[in-house]
Amino acid sequence: MARNSYMTGQAGESAAAICLRAEGCRILEHDYHYGHIDIDLIAEDQGCLIFAEVKYRRQGSCQHPLQAVDKRKQRRMSAAALQYMVQHGFGPQTNCRFDVIAFYGREPIHIKNAFEFAYSGIAY
Repeated sequence: MARNSYMTGQAGESAAAICLRAEGCRILEHDYHYGHIDIDLIAEDQGCLIFAEVKYRRQGSCQHPLQAVDKRKQRRMSAAALQYMVQHGFGPQTNCRFDVIAFYGREPIHIKNAFEFAYSGIAY
């Protein structure tokens, strides 16, 4: 089961990268890790950094993929995004946004600006 979930996740991330490229974005990172926190995709679109979480659920699943990006996940992604920006020399004026690319079945639903920067200084 874990192997199957991993393969499904990888396929979802690949499909999400294709979706972002089709929108004119340039993929910078796949599976960026900061400690135990990860960001599925980091992309750039006309000077704006995009930190994207990819979620997949089977049709008929009780939970919609967007419900899985809760406040805790938002804080963790924000902490990792801040670390990425520091590591790669992006300044505080750099435009960035947090997107969710959700698969509920086969078609992606790209939610731009799904949430605001939510870092409180503590990575939970």
